This record gives sequence, C-alpha cells and structure tokens, in this order.
Amino acid sequence: MKQDLRGLLRNAGALFREKWRLWLLLALVAAAGVMVLVPRDADWGRQLVVADKRFALFVSFWGDFPRGWLLLIVVLGVLGWVLKQRTWRVVALAALLAGLLAGAQCHSISSLTGRPRPSAAMADRLHGPTLSRTYKSFPSGHTTCAFAVATTLAVSLPVLGVPCLPLAALVGWSRIAGTSHYPSDVWAGMWLGLINGLIIGLAARRFLASSNR
Repeated sequence: MKQDLRGLLRNAGALFREKWRLWLLLALVAAAGVMVLVPRDADWGRQLVVADKRFALFVSFWGDFPRGWLLLIVVLGVLGWVLKQRTWRVVALAALLAGLLAGAQCHSISSLTGRPRPSAAMADRLHGPTLSRTYKSFPSGHTTCAFAVATTLAVSLPVLGVPCLPLAALVGWSRIAGTSHYPSDVWAGMWLGLINGLIIGLAARRFLASSNR
C-alpha cells in the first residue's frame, strides 16, 4: 500500500506541474461562477429549498464522506484485495486520497472565510477565520468530497465512477435544499472536488499503466 500511495502522490505531483494551466483555468471558471452566483444566492437558494426536508437530509447524511463515500471506497478496496484485483485496490486508495485532500482544502477555506450558513439567518458576509460550524458555509464540504471521490472513480474506473457523478450532484442539491449552503457554496465545492478528482484520477490511471508494463 505504501508503494501505491507513493506512486499516486508522485504522479499527482507530476500532473499538477504538467497541466497547471488547465487547473488554473478550471479554478478561474469556478471563481467566475461564484462571482455570478453570490449576488443571487439568497433568491436562487430559496427556490431550491424544500418544505419537507427528510429526503434532502437523508441524501446529506449518506452523502457525507465518512459515511456513504467511505463505505463505497472500503467495499471496493476489500473486493480488490479478496479478488486479487490490483486496479480496484489502487483506485480505492486514489479515491480515499482525493476525498481526504479535497476535504482538507475545503475545511481550510471555509475556516478562513467564515461565511454563515443560510440556516443561521444572519447577514451574508465573511467573518474571517473561525472554527464554528455556523460559519463554515463556503464551500460545501459534502459537495467537495462527493465530487472528489466520484470524479476520481469516473476517471480511473468509469464503470463505477460515472454513475456516481449524478449522486454527487444530488448531494450538492441536498445541501441547498436543506438550507445548509448557498448555491455558490455548492458550485465552489463541486469545482474543488472536480479538480482534485481529475488530478488524482489521472494519476491513478498513469500509475497503473506504468506499473503494468
């Protein structure tokens, strides 16, 4: 496992350096979307809020990284170990790495920005560094991790990952519908997860291709 992890990190670093213009372009697209959405967040968010939040809460619960996504990763890794499918084991490790890296980045950003959640019924502004969950709205952690894992799987194991992308989108919807996040929070989380997932997913493909020669 240590060798696989080193291989994934080495290839991810190489891909980050080689395609830095692409990652910068995607980050700029995400930033432009945030600038467009923020002035409309309150109005558009209200249109997506549902009166009966039970389904949204269910999706959010299982869409959290330590629950549904981690369970999927563990099942894939265990099956890969039992069935001696090295590709599955490497992909599971890659998805875990992407979720952890993207989640750490997301929590760092949300702690630094300090945007209050819609459910807090407070003025929508940045309050600066904070560790309070009430002020950790931007970006959406659930959405970030969901797209990081789903994108990694879609790139490195499409048969499993592609169906996961709509599930990741559903997680993003649930965070708005349950008044936990604004649309711009979900948009930013989606792109943060996508970028991490693309880098780690492509790294997994490159690592597997090179090690199978």
